[in-house]
Amino acid sequence: MSGITIPVISLEDLIVMICAAGRHQDIADVVALLNGSFPVNNDYIIKKLEMMNISLPEEITRIIVQSPPSGMNLK
Repeated sequence: MSGITIPVISLEDLIVMICAAGRHQDIADVVALLNGSFPVNNDYIIKKLEMMNISLPEEITRIIVQSPPSGMNLK
């Protein structure tokens, strides 16, 4: 499949989109993604949520902040 570009969303942007939906199951999905084995850029997630004026329950915000940072500088 040479020459085909397939756009994909970053894990951080996926988490932001899920948080924006705000449903109970979505929040559980965010927790599962954050507890997974992939590192996330938690600063990026927090900044995007603040820019979009999305408030989360304190326990979810705490999980995002406590997730080990990836060290990647996205966007």
